[in-house]
Amino acid sequence: MSSSPFEHVQECNSLMSAEITKIMGVKPYWFHSPLTDGNTAQPLPVLVLSQTSGAAVVTGLQMQYELALIAGTFEDAYALLAKLSSVLTEGRMSDDKITMWVNLMNYETAYDAGGHAVINTHITAVLEKGEK
Repeated sequence: MSSSPFEHVQECNSLMSAEITKIMGVKPYWFHSPLTDGNTAQPLPVLVLSQTSGAAVVTGLQMQYELALIAGTFEDAYALLAKLSSVLTEGRMSDDKITMWVNLMNYETAYDAGGHAVINTHITAVLEKGEK
């Protein structure tokens, strides 16, 4: 009857991806999906999500993610970060299943191989327990 921890992680990942797509208007790539090098032909911005850790908590499953926001300039990248954080900082519920928030105190900036601006930030998501 009960689903496996792996299924909970998959559910959290897919809800996470759907929420970011809804907020940002751009569907994120997962880190392990084929993403071209810095001279990408893909239109900017590009969002790349990676799952960094997960743990069972009282309310359900807590997952940590890293999100790379890749844009043409840092102004564009900061605008994306602001758009994301304005929705997520207070926590956001999606169908009463997932709460997400972004850690704005913890981000890094860099350039990729193609000279694009990259901001890495961390997002925490809690997938609520299914059984009420």
